[in-house]
Amino acid sequence: GCAEWGRRLQVAAKKVAGSIPVAASQAVGGFDPLRATQLAKLAAAAPCSASALEGGKVDLGEAASPRVVAAASGDATALVARVADGVVVTLRSSIVSEALADDAELVSLEACAECKVNKALAAEWATLRAPLVAALAAQPHKVTVTGHGASAALATLAALDLAEAGVPVAELVTFGEPRVGNPAFAAYYEDSAVYPHFRVTHGRDPVVHAPSASAGFAHVGREVFFNKAS
Repeated sequence: GCAEWGRRLQVAAKKVAGSIPVAASQAVGGFDPLRATQLAKLAAAAPCSASALEGGKVDLGEAASPRVVAAASGDATALVARVADGVVVTLRSSIVSEALADDAELVSLEACAECKVNKALAAEWATLRAPLVAALAAQPHKVTVTGHGASAALATLAALDLAEAGVPVAELVTFGEPRVGNPAFAAYYEDSAVYPHFRVTHGRDPVVHAPSASAGFAHVGREVFFNKAS
């Protein structure tokens, strides 16, 4: 269940913090490994039920006042929680990472006709966008967005859209993120994102290599890589 999967991700999170010294974190433009550990804990908790999350039955680290925002349809959710310096929005996709394959059906973005992303992923974000924007309306605190695996890909679409909707997105930190779209999307994303995006990867995680570059997909964000063996 979510507890065992979360435990494994939290172990990986500790390796992130332990393998990147503070000096190195400063060298990659403000990446904070200790903050990444907290965000990984939230990403690990996101698959748990709303009742468990909101009822205090899941370890959320230093985060408080958890609220689960449900999509208008489907099973995607966003965990919204307070931290010392703002709010963290943790996306949870119902899509398994393996579904983000080379031959998956693609769709164009409304704002960029040549930008192609996974159709199921785009549809999932479309069902969650309005409830999440409403939940973050008039948000005075900075917002950090995060997610793991397919949820990291969903978080990437969400952060871009939320920022354009006026939500004060300050940072996107993803873990084990697959490629989200084609090179046109990557270029559009890099030109449009007004926040730093740190894409944390480790060892030989197969998810980060899908869908493949040879099939016309490209990564976004700044990779922060650590050796699984460290």
